Amino acid sequence: MKATRREFLKLGVAASTALLPLPVRAQGTAPRVVVVGGGFAGASCARALRQADGRIAVTLVEANATFTACPFSNAVIGGLRELSAQQFTYDR
Repeated sequence: MKATRREFLKLGVAASTALLPLPVRAQGTAPRVVVVGGGFAGASCARALRQADGRIAVTLVEANATFTACPFSNAVIGGLRELSAQQFTYDR
């Protein structure tokens, strides 16, 4: 297999990236995460992050003060459960 000038240059550029410095992580700063949307997935994600590592500062951005959950909401429609039982705040 004969190497062309183009292949040689590609290999040289790829190899030279190993010489670039790695990003330096700030020392002493806690990681911060912003979760946009407090629906079922967003709220679950924010909660799991907070529980996974207490050092992570998690900020949840949501327009509404309460979340109305869909699971078991059919019981609300059927009159077997109050709507307030399906609504949760984000402060927990």
